[in-house]
Amino acid sequence: PATWQWTAADSLFLELIAQCHQRGMRIIIDGVFNHTGNTFWAFRDLQEKQEASAYKDWYIVHRFDDPATAENEFRYEGWVGVETLPEIREDENGLVTGPREHVHAIVQRWMDPNGDGDPSDGIDGWRLDVSEMVDVDFWKEFRQWVKEINPDGYITGEYWWEDYGHNVMHNAADRFDIAFDAVMNYRLARAMYQFIGNREKQIDARGFADSLQNQYREYPWERVLTCQNLLCSHDVDRFSSQVVNPDRWIDHAADPYGNPDYLLRAPNAEEWQKVRLAAGLQMTLPGAPMVYYGEEAGMWGGDDPDCRKPMTWPEMNFPPESHDQFGRLREPDPVGFDPKLFDWYQSLIEIRRGSAALLHGQIEFLQAEGPLLVFRRSTETESAIVVANNAPVPLRMTLNTAAYFPEATELVDRLSGTVYSTPELPLELSNFGIVVLTKKN
Repeated sequence: PATWQWTAADSLFLELIAQCHQRGMRIIIDGVFNHTGNTFWAFRDLQEKQEASAYKDWYIVHRFDDPATAENEFRYEGWVGVETLPEIREDENGLVTGPREHVHAIVQRWMDPNGDGDPSDGIDGWRLDVSEMVDVDFWKEFRQWVKEINPDGYITGEYWWEDYGHNVMHNAADRFDIAFDAVMNYRLARAMYQFIGNREKQIDARGFADSLQNQYREYPWERVLTCQNLLCSHDVDRFSSQVVNPDRWIDHAADPYGNPDYLLRAPNAEEWQKVRLAAGLQMTLPGAPMVYYGEEAGMWGGDDPDCRKPMTWPEMNFPPESHDQFGRLREPDPVGFDPKLFDWYQSLIEIRRGSAALLHGQIEFLQAEGPLLVFRRSTETESAIVVANNAPVPLRMTLNTAAYFPEATELVDRLSGTVYSTPELPLELSNFGIVVLTKKN
């Protein structure tokens, strides 16, 4: 740290932080503290100097090179065996002293760049990569470092696979408040895929509700509300491609490399309706929605690297997608920004931000049968009822709202603007449709 300088790129990032803060936005950055790249300066020093390196204890070295032989015997531990990602050494307390102190300095540098005790010029939190592969005692100390600088600093952990081979995800309850404020909610993403994406192996509304309620019972409510509710990320195929490729385990067989039957085509009209429904539920269920770049723009793609294609900005033109990842020709799909889907996301976000019930209200499942899901979000002073039809055909139903809006004479669907007289609401939901009912202002 004593030799660190602020590069032009660093200064530009500080300007980005300032501009975001001026707009009421916050920035969290990705902290990768289980491993480094093999071009990282400490590892390069180790490669060059071997046992003489000041950083030989930073990494898990199995064997140093013997300079007396022509062969390079240097062997070390890589993240899940990947040689380009050498793992950082740990002891019973997590990262060993050298890298531990280095990470502490990183936290200080980016959370309070000028070191004046005011964190307003720094980042606002951390997303911690492969957090289950670092001892929790280290994360406890990491949390102290963060909260000492900014008590409101947000810490979310990538904490999902307990047993990848058997589709078992972690229960993160024992990580909250001692380590993380939230986790990336892949359990919700899995339930969404099973409910909306699957066909032959689909769970019904009851199974979906039960899956969510299990998590709500396991997690403190305030942590349910802070969890990153995602449909997809940079580490899985996009949800828009998940619905094209149903009946798998999430994050399994998610690209043509491991699954020759995986389809890379764009979703059809019905599949885009499923995407819209999933976004509607994401924005109305308890938690903090995380929109992966391009979801709102209509992007699709299989697992990494296909899910990391360039953003389809509205002012740019793109050639059709006509090849798979192996360079083989396929039926071309137009590529471009989807303004209707973007408007849908904007509407959902506006509705959520304008509703205390949707932001932090309790949840009660009123109906969950077949494709029909009805739930209520409520605070002491406000309610919202969400009705979803996860079926390829329209659905008609009558909803009695007397118990939930006793003083209201009219309710409005915030998505369509349709006004209903209470208490008996004759609802008509389109295929994969959703309505969000609140008291009419």
